[in-house]
Amino acid sequence: MRAEGRLGYIGDMIVTAIVISLFGLVIGSFLNVCIHRIPEGRSIVTPRSACPKCAQPIAAYDNVPILSYLVLGGRGRCCKAPISPMYPAVEAVNGLLWVAVYLVYGLTLSALVYAAFASAMVVLAVIDAKHRILPHEITFGGLVVALLSSPWQAIHQQHQPGLARLAYLLGADFTAAPWVLNLCSALLGMAVGAGMLLVVAVGYYLVKKREGMGHGDIVMMGFVGAVLGWPLTLLTIFLGSFLGALVGTVLIHRAGGDRAYEIPFGTFLGAAAVIALLCGDTLLGWYWNLL
Repeated sequence: MRAEGRLGYIGDMIVTAIVISLFGLVIGSFLNVCIHRIPEGRSIVTPRSACPKCAQPIAAYDNVPILSYLVLGGRGRCCKAPISPMYPAVEAVNGLLWVAVYLVYGLTLSALVYAAFASAMVVLAVIDAKHRILPHEITFGGLVVALLSSPWQAIHQQHQPGLARLAYLLGADFTAAPWVLNLCSALLGMAVGAGMLLVVAVGYYLVKKREGMGHGDIVMMGFVGAVLGWPLTLLTIFLGSFLGALVGTVLIHRAGGDRAYEIPFGTFLGAAAVIALLCGDTLLGWYWNLL
């Protein structure tokens, strides 16, 4: 490729990334609505956004992602009440994640699914951190969408050879259409994700005689597994557990050493799932090379 062609290609990528980031920011604004309303059981469609302090409806020109926050100095126009920095942070993170998904998966149907998945992980992570719940509207709904979209997902296509080898090791001569293999990969990932956390939850209850993990975490990992397949789901559980143990130790210390302190495991699983989505194959390759 000539220098002019490379420059044109890079220029097209930059323009596309900017456009995608703008869409990601707009969707990020909607994610804030979901984060605020879903735990309260309110509609995410109506009524229109309003100031959480004085309930004054927010004008369209004051609802521009990030920019409105900066222009208003982090305060509401109507009552001058402080606006949580969480709002622009969610918008910015979602915009960056959408660009990252584009850079990894290109302009494909798979990328659209993975961008939506990343956004769902943002919502679940924030809601779990704030309320210690993982709404079934997102986890179950995401699981259904993940299974229905699995026939054309790029990640499952990459896992087809591994799935065929696994079937061979189990004594099965498994030959099927590519879309069937993709669906089987999604179902196996769902079973691994939900199954592993279910075993941990049951084991903890039998030992401690109390719940140590909510049902939401189990369903969430079923959703994650249906999107990422079983290898990246195992990576997600490992990374999420590592992050949870690391940060959880700090949180328990800040809570006065109370070991009954409820750690938002879904928050760490969500972060780990996004890491696995964007660079999981690289991390797994690096790990296997070490072995």
